[in-house]
Amino acid sequence: MDWPALTLGLVIEKTVEPKTGGQPVTTVHFGISSLPKDTQPQKLLEHFRKHWGIENGVHYPLDVSMGEDACRVRAGSGAGILSALRKMALGLMRRLSGGKTVPACMRSLRSSRAVIDALRQN
Repeated sequence: MDWPALTLGLVIEKTVEPKTGGQPVTTVHFGISSLPKDTQPQKLLEHFRKHWGIENGVHYPLDVSMGEDACRVRAGSGAGILSALRKMALGLMRRLSGGKTVPACMRSLRSSRAVIDALRQN
């Protein structure tokens, strides 16, 4: 493979201790980077966490809670429009949720007047 900017390979071992008790679970993650070869491990870890923060905060809720990957609309501009609507809805729910999870927020806002009021403010 011709990838001249590729400079680093990394392995991150992560151990998670369940809040409900039970045995800790250790997973190994592999990555590649175009950062300079002398990048400190702490800086690599920051990049890794930032990437997964975006994945867990945006992509996961869109896919799992809002079914984005299961959407069959693929042709024309429909897919882009539906994606934009989902992202707008996600942002609105987060604004109104008071820290609730996306599914909990969806349940509580199903017939809520707060949604209409929030849309009028923008």
